[in-house]
Amino acid sequence: MVQMAKLWGFISAFHKNEALNLLQLAAAALTLPIHTADVERGFSLQNDLKTATRNRLGAERLQVLMMIKAEGPILSQFDPAPALKHWTNAKQRKLFNFK
Repeated sequence: MVQMAKLWGFISAFHKNEALNLLQLAAAALTLPIHTADVERGFSLQNDLKTATRNRLGAERLQVLMMIKAEGPILSQFDPAPALKHWTNAKQRKLFNFK
């Protein structure tokens, strides 16, 4: 793939006027994924999170949850204390207002 990119970079540098359409086609082809494993992994993550009981998840929330599940720490290594402290101090919540 790197050699193909170098080839099209060379063509772009020295023959841009003669091969403009080919360069546009090459740019599109070089941006396409070679395999679909990443896409399949994304759909699998989405299906794990958006179940029948959680079908009202919005796109933004689903994206955040997918990012956490894909990139976050292993659950057994996650310490929720800092996140909980931040959440409770972020604004006055009825849950913690014992007046």
